[in-house]
Amino acid sequence: MKDRLLAVVQALFVTLAVACMSAVPAWSDEDKGELYNAMVGAGKSGRMVAEQLLKNYPGFLISFDAEVNQGKLFYDYEILQISAQKVLDVEVDAATGTVTKQKSKPLERELPATKQELSGLVTLLDAWKMAESKFGRYVTEIELDEEQGQYVYETEVLNHDRKGKVVIDGKTGQPLPVGRIKPKKQHH
Repeated sequence: MKDRLLAVVQALFVTLAVACMSAVPAWSDEDKGELYNAMVGAGKSGRMVAEQLLKNYPGFLISFDAEVNQGKLFYDYEILQISAQKVLDVEVDAATGTVTKQKSKPLERELPATKQELSGLVTLLDAWKMAESKFGRYVTEIELDEEQGQYVYETEVLNHDRKGKVVIDGKTGQPLPVGRIKPKKQHH
């Protein structure tokens, strides 16, 4: 009886160990698939919602993030409002386009703080369009950032089950060398 119980305990231990070792990492193929499927079925595209948001919340769009929460797709936007010296964080339900959360936070130092600094930059929406047209079907994240004194848009794109990063020059709107994903072939 003891041998049988010991064998069962050992089998359970091995099963548990294997299950723990095969646990899904933070950004796994399953997550990519879930996000891709959610974006394919979204009622509103992230870019379309962003264009509408900027009509209701004037400012300069500085970031976008798509995420699935409890099976629902949400878009999170940050809008820089220089005149108010704040950043507005807005969450939108992708299925309906309805704003679900909104909060303000103080302007951070690494962001452009004047209209003059912004005037020389391509918009996030223009960088977004370029990333989608050349690199992936969906932009899942895009953020204005400063690297070595240069403004860039750090972008993550998703194409079926492939995810890649693209860095776009904030002044020219052109991709900078990253080497993680190659442009899509253009059909002529």
